[in-house]
Amino acid sequence: PRPALSPDGSTLVYETEKSPGDVDLFSLRVGGYNPVNLTADHAGYDGAASFSPDGTTLAFRSDRDGGGLFLMGATGESPRRLTTFGYQPAWFPDGRHIVFSTASFLEPEYRYGMGTLFTVELPAGDPVKLFDASDGFDATLPRVSPSGRWIACGGGPRRRRGYGIYTLPAKGLAAGVDPALVYHSETRDVAWAPFWSADGARLFFGSESDGSRNLWSVPIDE
Repeated sequence: PRPALSPDGSTLVYETEKSPGDVDLFSLRVGGYNPVNLTADHAGYDGAASFSPDGTTLAFRSDRDGGGLFLMGATGESPRRLTTFGYQPAWFPDGRHIVFSTASFLEPEYRYGMGTLFTVELPAGDPVKLFDASDGFDATLPRVSPSGRWIACGGGPRRRRGYGIYTLPAKGLAAGVDPALVYHSETRDVAWAPFWSADGARLFFGSESDGSRNLWSVPIDE
């Protein structure tokens, strides 16, 4: 699950549970048959990888050394801590900033806690909160637009049925302001995991609006 494709489209990194509680990140050349374990050094959770824009570095979530977000080379070398908390890291186009959520989940319908979005500047800046989820808004799986100006996420107010696709400025929101709604169904379907087209003109995401999980898209004007 949770696949990440390298910027040049040549390599896929994904997570696999080798044994109960031991989840590793594997790298596989597209069209290849011999995946390489990138995190065999750690017998715990390593997952949710994201490629840097130049394809040389992976950001990922790990529970090693107390847990948090980590960086390592794209072939698994030199893992190093980035933050002491957070899930679902995603890179900005400048390669110097990462956005992440504070909420984790196994399935979109079963989320643990409220998701607040943070950004962090590399190599070791302090995380900066983009908005406060304490008023009931939940945000997960953030993705940055190609321009670097906007962040899309799955989420929504707890009072709303289902789970929609939202955007917010990359510089953050004022207190008490929710991200802007892009897509939501009035049924109890779940929409999640948005990602941007290369030109920033469409958002793709998963949804169950037609009764089965599938890929959907909407046009968007930044």
